[in-house]
Amino acid sequence: MTDDSRFANRIPPHLFFLISAVFHYLGPAFAVLLFARIAVLGVMWLRIASAAAVFCIWRRPWRVFAALTPSQRRLLLALGVVLGVMNSCFYEAIARLPLSTVAAIEFIGPIVLAAFGARTPRNLAAFALAVSGGWLLTHARFGGQPFGYLFAFANCIFFMLYIILAHRTASEGATAGIDRLGAAMLIAAVTALPIGLRQALPVFGHPLLLLAAIGVGISSSVIPYVCDQLAMARLPRASFALLLSLLPASSIVIGVFVLRQVPTARDVAGVLLVAVGVGLHRAREAAREPPPAERLIAAALGSSQAFETVAYLADHIGARPSGSKNAALAVAWTTERFQTWGIDVCNEPVTVPYWVRGGESATLVSHNDQRLVVTAHGGSVATPPGGLTADLIELRSFEELDARAAGKIVLFHNPIDMDLVRGGHALEAYTKAVVFRSEGASRAAAHGAAAVLIHSIGSASLRTPHTGCVVYDGQPMIPAGALTIEDALLVHRLIARGERVRLHLDLQSTLMPEVDSANVVAEIQGRELPGEIVLIGAHLDSWDLGTGALDNASGAAMVMETMRLIHDGALIPRRTIRCVLFMNEEMGMSGGRAYFAAHQHERHVAAIESDMGVAAPRGFSTTLRGDALASLVKRFAPLAGLGADRLELSTNTGVDTSLVVESGVPGFGLLPDDRHYFDYHHSPADTLDKVDPGQLAHCSAAFAALTWILADG
Repeated sequence: MTDDSRFANRIPPHLFFLISAVFHYLGPAFAVLLFARIAVLGVMWLRIASAAAVFCIWRRPWRVFAALTPSQRRLLLALGVVLGVMNSCFYEAIARLPLSTVAAIEFIGPIVLAAFGARTPRNLAAFALAVSGGWLLTHARFGGQPFGYLFAFANCIFFMLYIILAHRTASEGATAGIDRLGAAMLIAAVTALPIGLRQALPVFGHPLLLLAAIGVGISSSVIPYVCDQLAMARLPRASFALLLSLLPASSIVIGVFVLRQVPTARDVAGVLLVAVGVGLHRAREAAREPPPAERLIAAALGSSQAFETVAYLADHIGARPSGSKNAALAVAWTTERFQTWGIDVCNEPVTVPYWVRGGESATLVSHNDQRLVVTAHGGSVATPPGGLTADLIELRSFEELDARAAGKIVLFHNPIDMDLVRGGHALEAYTKAVVFRSEGASRAAAHGAAAVLIHSIGSASLRTPHTGCVVYDGQPMIPAGALTIEDALLVHRLIARGERVRLHLDLQSTLMPEVDSANVVAEIQGRELPGEIVLIGAHLDSWDLGTGALDNASGAAMVMETMRLIHDGALIPRRTIRCVLFMNEEMGMSGGRAYFAAHQHERHVAAIESDMGVAAPRGFSTTLRGDALASLVKRFAPLAGLGADRLELSTNTGVDTSLVVESGVPGFGLLPDDRHYFDYHHSPADTLDKVDPGQLAHCSAAFAALTWILADG
């Protein structure tokens, strides 16, 4: 987290509003004093232009525009135009009418907005008090200067539009809101250029006047507008709009110190009425606001952002094997997304293996050269150039390995247990079968085998092979791969009939030099216990057969969405939430190891991982036990509505967070319904069409809710 963001998050949003309220009319009061020396629209343009210059130096806002979506660009253009026109109308009004009168008319707009949020008797009473106080403060005089009132009411309308548009900009987060405000200020300066530049030109020959005009710009546009963004990023629109009803009071105070206007008893009464109205409104709003976990769930279910993230990773970037160009693109893109959302993010270096799949084929030379569908296991060595031809033997266990394997291709008959899968225990079934993939090559090599194949570890197949990582443990490295379920069953039937099976196997994979890559690390700083970290993570890499939509673009999207929802909801947890998109889970957990090496001395209090695809969430696996588990269960009510309030005891809650968990930190792993996950896992069928947007939203909601419960409890 940057120092600016950390500082801003520790200041109450109402204090930012108070600063804004002071400077909102302090700058215009100084401007009134300048009208005797500078034409009205000249002062107006210098105000906007000087503010735009400050934002250019401070925030470099031109970088923002290129990163926005078309709808965000339209919003920004609208905000800039409104700022330009609003300031022009305001300055024309205060040149003809008293500042307090213009403030009174300007005040009508925020009250109208507040009325939309006042849907209870208590809020209506607050609204009535605020209106009464505003009337007493401003005396609501409407006479004289018709053009003055015309400009004042036009300013009122544009001020109302400013609140709406600026709040939508601030909903992207305070940092992003300020960056976009800077870009909007540039647009405002261009908008006002035709009507203000000519009147401003003479000032450039008078340095003191120019400095005074720049001071008006900073006090009128930079300070209050930045404070507005920081306040609006953490306040609901109705609250902010009603708080703006205090602005007439600030105009009275500014009048005393700058324009020598002494408040009457009526003015004091007006301030008290407005203050009571604001307090009444805030108390009611706080009472009716749902708990943060429920707000996160509602926001997740109402958003399509998680699916859009998966779609970009799977469809636009595609497969993301570690060390590949696509993996680097995924690191860059996800980093940019966090930056666009206004979330602090960095890349931490990771060195990863780079294995490239080549041509692969298998032919039953003993049975009319039938072609089988085969795929190499990740990390496998290649067969000799042109392949190898050998007899094939089928074994059911490691215990059956003996001298018969010498010079042969060993096929382990290891089908996944479909009874476990259908019973909702697919991960358990996979764990039992996967040992033949990881250990089979070295076990068979110890007995002189020429190569090893397995029955693809999948719960469904349309002749789609399933890959995965092979682990060599010191024995001679031999080629390793998987036959599709259909082809493995064909070989099984031939051998069961007593027939000799001879196979030509050609796997031309290459292990390249290691590549420098990175984990993507984003963080939301805790407000009370920033040194205590709730780690949430998912791996960003994928296998190369499909596009890695389920494994694991969906998991990456869930943790990214959790960060976005918490940030955009202006929620600041007690503890720090750290999100890690790990690189190279699939071929050796490089990202998980690098993270643990760099951060093992920090105080982690929980680790949550998502690496089981997308389906209806059932709950979470956890290593938590005893009283701590019982205490957590009591806080799981928000998850019940999602059907995700189940906690299953387990020693394995995720690969990339495993070292953190093994160090004693409680671990959690999202558990979607896994009955169909291994239909597509590690296969060419792992594509975006397998991701259900509604189920992804439910998984994201469950993940975000648990993250908040652990970080704020």
